[in-house]
Amino acid sequence: STPRRRLPAIATILLGTVLGQGLVVAISPLLTRLYTPADFGTLAVVTAVASILGAGATLGTDRALVVAHDTATTSALVALGLLSTLAVGLGTTGVAWVLRDDAARWFTAPALEDLWWTVPVTVVAVGAQRIASAVLARRQQHRSIAVRNACQGIGQSVWNLTMAAAGPVGLVGGLAVGRIAAVLGMARFRRSDGERITPRALSSAARHHRRFLVITPWSSMLNVVGQQAPG
Repeated sequence: STPRRRLPAIATILLGTVLGQGLVVAISPLLTRLYTPADFGTLAVVTAVASILGAGATLGTDRALVVAHDTATTSALVALGLLSTLAVGLGTTGVAWVLRDDAARWFTAPALEDLWWTVPVTVVAVGAQRIASAVLARRQQHRSIAVRNACQGIGQSVWNLTMAAAGPVGLVGGLAVGRIAAVLGMARFRRSDGERITPRALSSAARHHRRFLVITPWSSMLNVVGQQAPG
C-alpha cells in the first residue's frame, strides 16, 4: 500500500494555529456586542498579570526541558515545574484575595473584586501550558502542537460565547479555559516515559540545571513585561 503523505511540520502547526486563532478573530466583533468596555479592561489586566507571573512560575524548567539529557531528567523537570507553578498559583491566590479591592481600584477594573480568583487560575494554566509545550517541542510532536493551538482558540471561543450571559467571567475566564483546553489537547497525545520521580531525582535535576532555574525565570518575565506593559 502507498504510505500516506504527511504535511510538513510548519504546515501542520500553521493549520492548528489558523483553526484556533482564526476562530478567536472571527468572533471578536460579536464579543464587542456581548461584553462591555469595562469587561475588556478587566481582561487586559488579568492577561498582563497572569502572563507575567505564569512565565516565571515554571522556574525556568520549560527552557531547561529542551536540553535535558535523558528521560529521567525530563520527567523530573516536568514535575519540578508543575510543583513550582502550583506553589506560585497558591501564593498568587492569597495575594489576589487580600488585594482584590485595592487592585480593582488601582486598575479601574471593578470586576476584579469578584473575579480576583481568575488571576491565580490563569497563572497556573499559563505555567502548565508552557511546560507541556516544551515537552512537545523536545519530542518534535508537531501534530500535538497543532492540536494545542486549535484547542486553545476553540476552548476560549466556546467559553466566551456560551458564558456571555454570566457577565465578565465569560470574557475574563476564557483566557484560562483556552489554556486548560490546550493542555488537555496535548495530554491526549502524551506518552508516559515510565520514569519514577523521587526527591533525589528532583534535587539532581535542579542542581544540574540550576542556571536555568536561577536566571531564565527573570528573563522570561521581562520578555512578557515588554509585551504586556503597553496594554
